[in-house]
Amino acid sequence: MRKHGEPMEYPFNSVMCQDYDFGVSSYRTLARFQRELGRLAPVTRFSTLGWTVQTGCQDWPSEVNNPQRRLDVDGTPPILMTNSRYDPATPHSWGAHAAKQIGREAVFLTYDGVGHGDYWLSPCARDAIDTYLVTLKTPRKGTHCPAVWPAGPSVQRQSPSGGLVNPLPELLGTGTYGRAG
Repeated sequence: MRKHGEPMEYPFNSVMCQDYDFGVSSYRTLARFQRELGRLAPVTRFSTLGWTVQTGCQDWPSEVNNPQRRLDVDGTPPILMTNSRYDPATPHSWGAHAAKQIGREAVFLTYDGVGHGDYWLSPCARDAIDTYLVTLKTPRKGTHCPAVWPAGPSVQRQSPSGGLVNPLPELLGTGTYGRAG
């Protein structure tokens, strides 16, 4: 048995179940959500990651101790936030709403392509993020980076400068999408 405070190899559910109240009070509610998702999205039906969280947090042994709430940010340096338009794990609307809540301190950069982790997916996003990390200079509000449609698995593993390599191509979904037609 693991003692309180000991590190664990995969703490995802521990974080999610303590930080988010999903409003799923019973397995009956979960089953209703599953039917509704099947009706709304008959091909994909549901997100496996989302489903893992929903089912993994059922009957969690403790209450949510850090629930969602409006963001209250004031007086910080500029905050650069980025999100892919078609991110399978973190919807674009989440990033846009978080930036809106933060207000004038936030600049939201949209990568108009697919995938999670747009730093590795878009030279435009990578340049903006690098510039921000080095200088705290953000792109203009409302900036969009064009989609980059990978031609194959090796495309995203090579940096345009030859120096950076995506360390997690399988997890980030690079190289798995077909060319836009």
